[in-house]
Amino acid sequence: MMEKLIKDIEKYEAHILTDEEGKIVKRETLAEHTTLTASYFERIWSGKGMDAMLERFCQQVLKGISADAKAFLDELILGIPIFHDFGKINPDFQKNKMKNKQISGKNAFSYVSSRHSIISSVIYLDYYLDKLKTLDVEKCEKKEIRRLITLHAYILERHHSDLNEFSRFMESLTSENGNDVVQVLAEGKCDVYQKDFSLHGKKVNSLLQEIRKQNAQDRERQECIGIYIYVKMLYSVLVSSDFYATSEFMSGTQITQLGDIDDISQWMKIYEDTKLMQTIRKYQREEYPKSKEALRVSRDINQLRTEMLIDAELVLKENITENLFYLEAPTGSGKSNTAMDLSFQMMKEDTRLKKIYYIYPFNTLVEQNLQSLKKVFGGEQSVMDNIAVVNSLTPIKMTKHEKKKESESEDTMCYQKALLDRQFLNYPMILSTHVSMFDTMFGDTKESAFGFHQLMNSVIVLDEIQSYKNTIWGEIICFLKGFAYLLNIKILIMSATLPDLDLLSADTYHAVKLMKDRDKYFSNPCFKERVKVSYELLKESGEEAAEDLLAEHVRHLAESGKKILVEFIKKNSAAHFFSKLKEMEEISCDVEYMSGDDSLMERGRILDKIKNAKSAIILIATQVIEAGVDIDMDIGYKNISKLDSEEQFMGRINRSCLREGIVYFFKMDDGKSIYREDIRAEKMFTLENEAIHDFLASKDFAGYYEQILQVLKRNYNDQTGKGGLQHFFTEEVGKVDFPQVKKRMQLIAEDDWSMSVYLARVLENENGDKIDGAALWCEYVELLQDFSTDYAEKRVKLSKVTSQMNYFIYQIKRNYNLTYNDKVGDIYFIEDGEQYFENGKLNREKIQGEIGEFVDFI
Repeated sequence: MMEKLIKDIEKYEAHILTDEEGKIVKRETLAEHTTLTASYFERIWSGKGMDAMLERFCQQVLKGISADAKAFLDELILGIPIFHDFGKINPDFQKNKMKNKQISGKNAFSYVSSRHSIISSVIYLDYYLDKLKTLDVEKCEKKEIRRLITLHAYILERHHSDLNEFSRFMESLTSENGNDVVQVLAEGKCDVYQKDFSLHGKKVNSLLQEIRKQNAQDRERQECIGIYIYVKMLYSVLVSSDFYATSEFMSGTQITQLGDIDDISQWMKIYEDTKLMQTIRKYQREEYPKSKEALRVSRDINQLRTEMLIDAELVLKENITENLFYLEAPTGSGKSNTAMDLSFQMMKEDTRLKKIYYIYPFNTLVEQNLQSLKKVFGGEQSVMDNIAVVNSLTPIKMTKHEKKKESESEDTMCYQKALLDRQFLNYPMILSTHVSMFDTMFGDTKESAFGFHQLMNSVIVLDEIQSYKNTIWGEIICFLKGFAYLLNIKILIMSATLPDLDLLSADTYHAVKLMKDRDKYFSNPCFKERVKVSYELLKESGEEAAEDLLAEHVRHLAESGKKILVEFIKKNSAAHFFSKLKEMEEISCDVEYMSGDDSLMERGRILDKIKNAKSAIILIATQVIEAGVDIDMDIGYKNISKLDSEEQFMGRINRSCLREGIVYFFKMDDGKSIYREDIRAEKMFTLENEAIHDFLASKDFAGYYEQILQVLKRNYNDQTGKGGLQHFFTEEVGKVDFPQVKKRMQLIAEDDWSMSVYLARVLENENGDKIDGAALWCEYVELLQDFSTDYAEKRVKLSKVTSQMNYFIYQIKRNYNLTYNDKVGDIYFIEDGEQYFENGKLNREKIQGEIGEFVDFI
């Protein structure tokens, strides 16, 4: 095909490689690059089982098409990598970018200069719209296929750029750049393209009108989601293939594995051979199931955890053909281990599944669950090499094999492979955060799309999905169901306080509840009565005397030798209370303070001290204590906020269920000032409303959330304007407006009122090694300014440095009068960071003039 369409194609080049002096040492022809890109494209397409996705897309969006139309669609898709760089026949590109002396003609494409993607796009449109005329199918099928051809052309036009609005691309075909390309080809001024060009201006306008009419049609929500996924998937496969092919030419790095789990039995054998799973399987054979009454009498929390895992496993196997599952289980019931078991069972039952994602709301939970995996698989390096953490705190993963290379060229290839694996998520098992996963699903950048195709045929475990932005819960569950169906993803959503999100997604693909009898667990005394609740301190809320009353209450109970946890929702309140207790002579036990400002080393020191304490100790903390902190305290005090948070906090008290625990709720700060857009922080839905006490006591979170979901449905989902689901899915998702989808689906809104400061000081890590913050900053700046090091090696080294830099970076309220020593990007460097710390704790008042409040999770 290439030779028939492009005259003298062997003369045209796609890439060149230069040495340090800028001398060209290697050239790659356009034909070579196209062939290699097409090879990678087909490898990803078949390796990820994309044909099955395409079949489901045709059924869902095209409502089924004829065999001839389907065969033509297959040809259209395989044509994407073939045509993607045809625009490099642009003379300016060849002369200016490739230094190609074989091409000397004048550039007819005056408006596009050296660019080439728009030319590739127009050539693709012309070729396949012409070929469509000869296809003997129904008129309605041709109309749908014309739209897909145009969407493919849009993908080609964006393959070197971020994704924008599809409508902008359509309009660009009649603007200067697009119209220039169309006119040049239509008038025969580019004789390199050997086909008779038929896409003249009138035909373009006619196509625009047809697309506008199609866009104006009301499509079902899942159709709109299907179109969005289809476009992003093809874009992801193309940019990945193009990148792989280019990297192979530039560095010789070949990508042979796509990060799949080819044989889950090896993982399962190691997992099933652990002492924990051996005990569970023995119980399953000999004692399961026990009656509710027997479990109530035994008060053995490990028996409950075992029963829950087996119950969930059996329900899963009964419904293995479904895609979306809810695991609602009490705090402290072993959800993490149950999730691991269920994810392995899913892969065992459905051999198409090749990858596992464990996705958490906070980095602390990511780290905690990595440690759990190390306990299971730590002795098997081959398995641990296939597990990767993907977040800002963790360097790019390099296996031990990759680290040991002898020659410089081998070294470069290893750095290149490590970088590619990270960029394209080529890991069999990934631990990451909601923010990272949502960027892959809904981001509009090229980098966001790199790993999108890896979602195909995967298992995704989502922990505490309700932790973020309940105003978009409806959008989240609709998208998740669309992803699960089209991409064959098994999604497990788990929480102790799990809302029935099906109420927000109409009648599409109902989720399977893995706990058929939730009362078996939530009503068991080990969970329901493990912690008593007192509201006596709520009566004094809001008064200045409340802090004195709280301090005296804590002091009195500390005399009993108990471990006490006090949580505030504002850092300044926590810090002030910590100082107050430290000054009280009547308190003789140790008092510690932990917030999101603490380094991982400091946090580890505090938690080790708490766990090993044999007598009374008091820990003052912010919300950071709720997420991924494995401690077991006797008495708790908490500033009320959201009911989810109250339940999570109670999970830190009497965790082992071996003694008595009690939690006292108080109110010194208003949760609404922190969780501004969260309906759950409204007074009527917090513990200030006595009716909510009953929901907490009975653990009837379904009843609680039914009220919340009705408000969300009424105030957001059912709106007829831009805020409603119908408008969003029809006007933005279905019309392929990527920037608007990204904006709508952002979990954390961009904050113009905060700033990142790097406070240089000397810290000690968990191994006792010193980390000099100032020296680390200099290393960072030097790496940024080093333009001689290979790009991949530089990126890998930067990832190691920036992961350590997180120990020194703090988010503070913007202070325009702050004196700083250096600035790189949005990070302000302060050489003497120690001046802002007192007793090892950041003094926010000193650095920002006043306290800025942030939700304190990391």
